[in-house]
Formats: sequence, structure tokens, C-alpha cells
Amino acid sequence: MNVGTLIFRKIFPYIEFIINRVFEKLIFFCFYIELILKPQRILRDNSLEIFNKMQ
Repeated sequence: MNVGTLIFRKIFPYIEFIINRVFEKLIFFCFYIELILKPQRILRDNSLEIFNKMQ
């Protein structure tokens, strides 16, 4: 084995861990936008529409 392979094998688990954490955060962020922010906007728009009809 050459030195590059040994270094890569030592560093790769850390790189893999960082990449996994970043993807985890992105996925949670997308879920947050889809499940929390969008329904809030829909509710707000609906309530504004109802309020405008009442006037």
C-alpha cells in the first residue's frame, strides 16, 4: 500500500461523518419547510381570505 491510500483510509471516516451530518441537516431543513412553514402559510392565506369575506 502506498502512503496516499493509508492517509485516505485514516481520514475517510471523518469526511464520511461530516458529509452524513450535512445531508442530515439538509433533509431535516427540507422537512421543516414542507411540514411546518407551508401549512402555516396556507392557514394564514385561508384566514386572510375568510377575514376579507367577512368584511
